Amino acid sequence: MSKHNKALKQIVEHVIAFVLLMGVLITFLWARNLFLGFDSDFDWGGSLIFGGIAYLVITVVFEVKKYLKKKEMTAYISVLSTDEKLAMLETLRDNGIFTQEEYDRKKETI
Repeated sequence: MSKHNKALKQIVEHVIAFVLLMGVLITFLWARNLFLGFDSDFDWGGSLIFGGIAYLVITVVFEVKKYLKKKEMTAYISVLSTDEKLAMLETLRDNGIFTQEEYDRKKETI
């Protein structure tokens, strides 16, 4: 999968998650007004904006965490010996994570 396809997939996942979150939030607000009575002073727009901002903040935090974890893993792999890297590749191949072709291609780069 190319870098652009991964980015597009990630964007689509975030849009779907955002739409689902807004749907849940609207349903909750509708149920709140149904059972507690409609409050004319209630700020629907403010609640939805707050929900959207909360989603964006949480998403950014998780994306930064994922980036830092990936960066840390890359740094860890760069200090491994060749034998350790080959052993890791063999384990990934044996567990079915890599196909034999992927294994051969990565083995050549080591």
